[in-house]
Amino acid sequence: MSNAVKHTETEETNTILNDLFGIVKDMFKIIREKIVIFALIVAFFTIAAFGYSLYSYEPLYKSEATFSILPLVDGDATNGLSVYKFNYSANFATQMANTFPFIIGTENFRQIITSDIGRWMNGSIEGYPVVGTNIFVVTVSSSSYKDADDIMHSFLRNFPNIASYIIGDTKISIIDSPEMPKKPSNSADHIRHTSYGLFFGIALTLAISFILALTRETISSKNDIKTKLNSNSISELPHIKIKRTSSNEPQLIGSKTREPEYIEAMRVAKKRILEKLHEGEKVIAVTSSVLGEGKTTVAFNIARTFAESGKNTVLVDFDFYKRSYETYFYKGEGKCVGVSEYVNGHFDIFENNKGILKLGSYLSVIFAGSEPVKHNSLKIPELLSRLEEIYDYVIVDMPPIVAVSGATTLLNVCDTSVFVVKRDATSLSVIRSALNNMSFTKSRMLGIILNDSSGYSSDYNYRKYYGYYGNYSRYSRYSKYSRYSKYSKYSKYAAVENTAHYEKNKHQ
Repeated sequence: MSNAVKHTETEETNTILNDLFGIVKDMFKIIREKIVIFALIVAFFTIAAFGYSLYSYEPLYKSEATFSILPLVDGDATNGLSVYKFNYSANFATQMANTFPFIIGTENFRQIITSDIGRWMNGSIEGYPVVGTNIFVVTVSSSSYKDADDIMHSFLRNFPNIASYIIGDTKISIIDSPEMPKKPSNSADHIRHTSYGLFFGIALTLAISFILALTRETISSKNDIKTKLNSNSISELPHIKIKRTSSNEPQLIGSKTREPEYIEAMRVAKKRILEKLHEGEKVIAVTSSVLGEGKTTVAFNIARTFAESGKNTVLVDFDFYKRSYETYFYKGEGKCVGVSEYVNGHFDIFENNKGILKLGSYLSVIFAGSEPVKHNSLKIPELLSRLEEIYDYVIVDMPPIVAVSGATTLLNVCDTSVFVVKRDATSLSVIRSALNNMSFTKSRMLGIILNDSSGYSSDYNYRKYYGYYGNYSRYSRYSKYSRYSKYSKYSKYAAVENTAHYEKNKHQ
């Protein structure tokens, strides 16, 4: 076999193994994502199996007797008594073995016993001969220990009379007397039945997750962006593990990030964005389809990376529903002023830079503000125009396209846009819907950034967010979690002196 053929076979084998590994990995992702539903499924079948075991269990009491049957071979009516003499023969044993089951199974016999005990015959009679002998073992089974005992004694009393019609006069000689059963012969095996329900629930959970893993349509790789979305990839941002800190303050993945892969990936993203920009394009929107893609993290790090390269950059928060940067950086008292106050004409953020927070020599942040904003306000393009005159680049953190109907209106005032997709997080149909909506805007899309490309990790701190995004949780597997996706624990970027500078300017 040639090396080329061996190489091809090895590649095919690796592809199959990778596919299987990917399916298994997706299965466990789905289980984690839908853990509550799957837990309810397992609990339902476990409880149902236990309940059925309780309902279907019926105690069974058994009474057993061993006796021999003596045939009458000679009778003496002296003193009115019959004399029974045993004359064993193989023919007699064979005859008894053949007729015994018939005798105890006749309806006539059941009626005699019913009449004898004075109530319905609640039980069954079974018996078998000891091979080659005239010895027989009879067992009476009943759900009542008293019925089992009464039926057994009635059987022993009435058997000779019934048998006489078939095999002639006989007499029973008791070898092992029956005893009243004190406990059921069958145990209530609730544990075994409950375990059946538990294992069935787990198996059903795995089967459902396997089917969902096979049929799920998400973006998993750079190649998916090209083949499934017919778009180009700007960069792939790797998954980053963030060590937990003692501080409870929310943090951004910023300059404190020590993962060289992530830093390099952001530099690649910056380089490709700059390569794709046309002359005069300075306003870059960063958006996504739904909550949980890591849009805010990407927007912040694009702005930070631009600033690190000496570009005077401002990051503007247009996500008026979340207002995340206020959470991360605002240290003042009272309401936080920003874009909304400027757009509504209540505050001039450019007056002595009162509404602009400096985070470094080349990076500034403008908060979303505290007031409602009309997305079609004429003051929004005015704001961006003034920022273009001051800064080299304006990075705009936009609201998600699918979650906010006015997001496309805001996109119209931006020169270009970058779309963030989180690996294996959002349905392909939702992503396509968002991209289709973006195609009708004036903003030129530069490409897609694939976030968290190395996959899921449980090392992130999630915080449930309530509000307008909650209605769109069906669109994204992570939409009910965290302030901003798995990168919600962010490293501190704003220095103390920068906060002090903001406080000073705010009160001027």
